[in-house]
Amino acid sequence: MRTSKTLVAYFSLTGSTRLIGKAVAKELGADIEEIVPVRHYPLRGSWLYLYGGMQAVLGATPRLERTILNAHDYDIIIVGTPVWAGRMTPPVRSFLNSLALEGKKVAYFSTFQGSEGQSLKEMVDAGEGISLGEKGFKMTRKSTYDSVTAARQWAKELNR
Repeated sequence: MRTSKTLVAYFSLTGSTRLIGKAVAKELGADIEEIVPVRHYPLRGSWLYLYGGMQAVLGATPRLERTILNAHDYDIIIVGTPVWAGRMTPPVRSFLNSLALEGKKVAYFSTFQGSEGQSLKEMVDAGEGISLGEKGFKMTRKSTYDSVTAARQWAKELNR
């Protein structure tokens, strides 16, 4: 019997989404790929919130750096995004728009400090694959450990 190939792809600016992505990939024995925009976002400050949030709300689709792995070679694709202004990030929107997910199994996750907003619904709507589910992970100083544990559990549930 053929084993499904799984890819975890994520965009992470501060490292929270990377942490969850790595936990999920490790649990599943999956390959992992960071989604990187050609034009990088500022790391902190009000400019990030203004510019990044505006781009998310407007549905921007920035150009992405070339990926090492080809998502088309995978049976299952798990996509992660931080939440900006209640939405998925522009790099993840670009990534999802660039893929032909029809017939592939897809799962989505988001990381947030306040609320997941519309991020997961937007991701599901943008993907054309067979949805395995979605999950949001709160990433504050107090909740990070619990969120990583929950991410590992979610990965086990996806693997059933």
